[in-house]
Amino acid sequence: MVVQSKLVHASTPFQQALLELERKLLGVEGDEQRWQKCTEFSESALGFATGALYVDRFFSESDKHQVIKLCHYLFCIRIMHIGSA
Repeated sequence: MVVQSKLVHASTPFQQALLELERKLLGVEGDEQRWQKCTEFSESALGFATGALYVDRFFSESDKHQVIKLCHYLFCIRIMHIGSA
């Protein structure tokens, strides 16, 4: 529902109305914490960008290079497996 997806950003009375609607339509027992909704929304909207920022901050160039090599290795193994099937 388009309207239902927009109510996530609404004030408390609308949030409560959405919860009641979800209880009746979907059997939802309780509402998620606000921080969980915000985290999920951010992750869905900015997942790759957030992940890239995390990697840039906490992974060394050596770590990044090792992961690239590992991915290449796994890709090659998968191609060989497909070729032998």
